[in-house]
Amino acid sequence: MENLTANRLKQALSLRNMKQIELSERTHIGKSAISQYLSGKIVPKQDKIYLIAQVLDINEGWLMGYDVPMERETYQNDLHNNLPDLTKKDERQIQKKLKALLDDLDPAAGVAYYNDEEPISDEDKELLRISLENTLRLTKQLAKQKFTPKKYRKE
Repeated sequence: MENLTANRLKQALSLRNMKQIELSERTHIGKSAISQYLSGKIVPKQDKIYLIAQVLDINEGWLMGYDVPMERETYQNDLHNNLPDLTKKDERQIQKKLKALLDDLDPAAGVAYYNDEEPISDEDKELLRISLENTLRLTKQLAKQKFTPKKYRKE
């Protein structure tokens, strides 16, 4: 039986005119792992599915084999398109808050992340950093949208 995820990954790569090497570079997933996903030898774990779907701009559920549209949900795209732009000051505040959050993960700080008493891997740390940064950015944009008086909004 063919691996549905492998077939859909091949299809998405073809539609996006992307080569395995580019997907590997953009997701920071090893070339051999990408090759094994495409051959169906192994199925990517959820965190890898997420990265691949983000880079290919496809629905994670579709990539996993669910009967959903390949394209991302339009409400997500509409949400991001209608949010206010961030200023340089906003970006500095986001980076400052991100640094504070990541510094709290330092084992010396006592709030360390662990997985069966293993320190966080560099890959997991980078995924966490990306996730936190996106969350902080979206939160800042939603707050600006909600709390900016109508007379100051650029609509």
